[in-house]
Amino acid sequence: MTVGGWSEFHTLTKDEDILFKEVMGNIYGVSYKPIVVSTQVVSGMNYCFICRATSMTNPPAEFNAEVYIYKPAGRGAKPYCTAIHQMTM
Repeated sequence: MTVGGWSEFHTLTKDEDILFKEVMGNIYGVSYKPIVVSTQVVSGMNYCFICRATSMTNPPAEFNAEVYIYKPAGRGAKPYCTAIHQMTM
């Protein structure tokens, strides 16, 4: 992979699944189920997860979403969500 370039989308590895759950575990109102992910090497790592999202409304609304997570380089640095975008067809 080229530094700064995005990888092809692929199914999540165990570590990517753990990272997603760690970051998104405190998001309320919408549940996100990751389907595939692409990564980008920067001063750390960017992740773009394509997810199936379900709102916690009555009735629930389902849609596809892009969830972006940044994992800083360095020991003890905590990853965090940088953006969530609803995908339109």
